[in-house]
Amino acid sequence: MSAFITALFREQAKLCDRLGSPFMAELMARCADDIEAGGPTAAFIEGHADRPAEDVLTLRVAGALHAAALSRRDEALASAYASIADGLNMDVVWRAVREYLAKIEPWARAFLDIPPQTNEVARAAALLPGFMAAAEGGGGKLRLMELGASAGLLLCWDGFRYAGQDWRWGEGEGPELAPDWRGAPALYGGDARALEITARRGCDLNPLDASDPEHALRLRAFLWADQLERRKRLDAALGVARRLRPQVERAGAADWLTRELAGPLPEGASVVYHSVAWMYFPKEEQDRARDAILSAGARASADHKLYWLQFESAHLLGEEGEDMVTVLSEWPGGERRVLARADAHGRCVELQD
Repeated sequence: MSAFITALFREQAKLCDRLGSPFMAELMARCADDIEAGGPTAAFIEGHADRPAEDVLTLRVAGALHAAALSRRDEALASAYASIADGLNMDVVWRAVREYLAKIEPWARAFLDIPPQTNEVARAAALLPGFMAAAEGGGGKLRLMELGASAGLLLCWDGFRYAGQDWRWGEGEGPELAPDWRGAPALYGGDARALEITARRGCDLNPLDASDPEHALRLRAFLWADQLERRKRLDAALGVARRLRPQVERAGAADWLTRELAGPLPEGASVVYHSVAWMYFPKEEQDRARDAILSAGARASADHKLYWLQFESAHLLGEEGEDMVTVLSEWPGGERRVLARADAHGRCVELQD
C-alpha cells in the first residue's frame, strides 16, 4: 500500500487533533499504522486508493465505521462507539474497529463510494456577517443560492439561533450557535421575522434529503463520534430543513448558476454562497461559475443587488494565514471585503470588518 496513503491518514490525524477530536486523531493514526502493516484497514480500502487525496479517503473510512456503529450493523462496534461519550478508551474502540474491518462487510465497502458530506451547521455563524450585510443592502429581501448545498441545511440559516456575550439573533427550534465570537456582527432586525426570504435554492452533485432517514444517517456518520454537540446541532438543523424544505437540485455549480443568474436580478439581494465547497470544484468549474457571477454582477443595480459570500480556506481566496476566511463581494461596484476568520467547524469567529 502506498506510503502516500498512510501519510494522508497521519496528516488527517493532525488536522482532527487541531479541530478538537482526540478520537478521530487516534483513529486516523491507528488506521495509518494498520495500513502500513498490511492489516484489515489495508484490505478494506483496496480498490479505493486511486485518488485517495481527491476522494478524501480518510473521511470515507471514518464515515463508513461511524455509519456502521450508528446503524448497529455490528453490536461490538456500536457499543464501542457509544462508550466514547463516557470517556475515550481507544484500545477498546480500536479492537472493535479492527474486528469489524476484518469482515470486509459489503455494506461498509459500498459506503466508501460516498463522497463525504458533513453539511456543517456551525459554519452558518461564520457566514452570518455576510448574510446580515446582504440583508442591510437588500432591505431585508433575500434570494438564497447555495453551491455545494448537500441537504440544504445552510439554506435554512435564518431558522438557527445565534448568541454572543451580550447579543442574540433568531429564535425558534433551530440549533443555537454560540462560537467564541471576537467582535459582534452588525445585526439586521431582531430575528428572522425581519427578513423576507424569496427563495431557498441550491445545487449539489449528490444532494441529500433531510427527510430521508438514510440521508440523515449519512450526514451523522461524517461527523466525528466524540463531538456530540455537532450531532445535536445537526439534528436540530434537520428539523428546520424538514419544515422550510429548501430546494437542492442535482447539478454542477457552473451550469446551475449560469441558468439561475441568466435573467434579471430580482428586487432586493441575491446571495450566491458556499462554505468549504469551492475547493472541490475543478478549476474549469470554478472559472465558469465565477464568470456567471461576474456577468450577473454587471447587471446589478441599487435595488437589485448581487452578493457573493464565500467561506473557504484563506489561501484559496488569496488571503494570508492557515485558517478559513469569510469574504463578501457586492454588486453593483464589485467591492470585496474580508468579514471574518474562523476555523473549519465554526468554533471561533473573529470579525475583521
